[in-house]
Amino acid sequence: MDSEKRLEAFEKMLAEVQKDYETAENNRKKFIVLIIILGIVLFFQYENHHLVVSCYTYQNDIITAEMDGYRIVQISDLHNAKFGQNNEKLIRKIASLEPDMIVVTGDLVDSNHTDLVLCGHAHGGQFILPFLGAVVAPDQGLFPKYTEGEYRMGNTTMHVSRGLGNSVIPIRLFNDPEIVCAELRG
Repeated sequence: MDSEKRLEAFEKMLAEVQKDYETAENNRKKFIVLIIILGIVLFFQYENHHLVVSCYTYQNDIITAEMDGYRIVQISDLHNAKFGQNNEKLIRKIASLEPDMIVVTGDLVDSNHTDLVLCGHAHGGQFILPFLGAVVAPDQGLFPKYTEGEYRMGNTTMHVSRGLGNSVIPIRLFNDPEIVCAELRG
């Protein structure tokens, strides 16, 4: 009888240890899922609020000596994006570029300076997949052609800003909000 009771006690203890192990394993899995979700949320928060500045030089013989070195800062598609309280982070970043002119483009207006066109509205394609590029852009559909950077046709250079805000979907993927700084050279 003693051995039967000991065996029952041992089986009961083993069942409790197994139950504790399964509970700990389930808690560990839940913790890992929570960490993954938190990581994704933080990643998208960073992607939506990490400002980058893209600087380039626009060279053209028609630019006069007075305009040589003239600096244009372009912000585009701000929408409801926030970069610090009262957009202080955005304002400081723009001021640090020491612009001669600030142009606002995108949904409201695009700006033309001589043979230079500054525009936005494509939001950089909102989602950029490595090796494939932009997935979708407003008014351009899937895998759009003009989403960011410089494009040339004849004597005209068009620079498309990725912009600062988002379109319908409130997140960006591998597509940092962008301030453009163009320096004119003759």
